[in-house]
Amino acid sequence: VGGANRGANGIDGVCSTALGVAAANGGPVVGLVGDLAFLHDVSALVIPTTGPTAGRCTLVVVDNAGGGIFNFLPQASGVDPAHFEQLFGTPQRADITAVATGFGVPALDVSTPEALGAALDESLKRAGLSVIRAQVHDRAANVALHERLFAAVADAVGEVIGGSQA
Repeated sequence: VGGANRGANGIDGVCSTALGVAAANGGPVVGLVGDLAFLHDVSALVIPTTGPTAGRCTLVVVDNAGGGIFNFLPQASGVDPAHFEQLFGTPQRADITAVATGFGVPALDVSTPEALGAALDESLKRAGLSVIRAQVHDRAANVALHERLFAAVADAVGEVIGGSQA
């Protein structure tokens, strides 16, 4: 079962959407959200985290210290770095794990792909809601990784398309 948000840029109600899908089908559901999106919809954590309406849902929060998506856009190189950070990066001081546990939601911090896999395996066994905070330290490194992946996919597609015309 899929879900979609009404938000123009996807930030509105992302936690609520994942929880709604989990409640509708019982789960397990994994919602992948950014730290700002999580904080914008944190009131979704007020819902019961156990019981017949809770479903099974894990929110994986990519914590890149703010609006990391903006590092992919032209303003990342066209705006003075200090202004960019203030206007677009918008780093937050909120501790994602503490916020979740403050709502009574089990939460874990991870910083490696292996730890994320193990945390997901564990959380998907539990009923109710849980949060996994995946810390991404360097937004610029994330952009560079995406650029390398995009180039590799473009090369592979080019080989397939070029090879099929031969």
